[in-house]
Amino acid sequence: MKPLFFSAPGALLALMLAVGVPASAEALTHTPVSHRAATLDQNAPAFAVASVHAIAGTWNPREMMTRAAPEIMTPFVQQELPNAYARLNAKLGKLTTLSAPVSDNGPPLPGKDPMANPMPVTVPVPRDGMVQRYLFNAQFQAGAPARIEIVLRYREKWQIVGLHVDSPMLH
Repeated sequence: MKPLFFSAPGALLALMLAVGVPASAEALTHTPVSHRAATLDQNAPAFAVASVHAIAGTWNPREMMTRAAPEIMTPFVQQELPNAYARLNAKLGKLTTLSAPVSDNGPPLPGKDPMANPMPVTVPVPRDGMVQRYLFNAQFQAGAPARIEIVLRYREKWQIVGLHVDSPMLH
């Protein structure tokens, strides 16, 4: 696996590409979020929501560092993350509202907007190597709408392997 770093005006995305193939059909079992009482280590959508609130609600780099997969927290990312989050805080302010997560685990397709026709979010039974991608609509103190994408990978617990914030205020 090779880490890829993408930067956009005011946002830093560190994404570790991983492909997880379930070992059995049992790995594809999904349970609705409302019907499962699981810890954040087991519940990907709940972990995604809690992580986005903690990170974008404070723009404190430590919030990302404690939730990120170790391999994406390279010395470069650790050095640049405070600056990137300071820029995001200056342009957007803190998170004020966050939509429910929309699961979009397929590849991004031209013209496809998963937020337009969201499917019910389910809680996958976690398996090592599993990757989940969630999208959120958000509002920040500066009043600008934003879209937040978070990519999680499971290795004994859910960890962030990618976080991207996009808003007209950042262009």
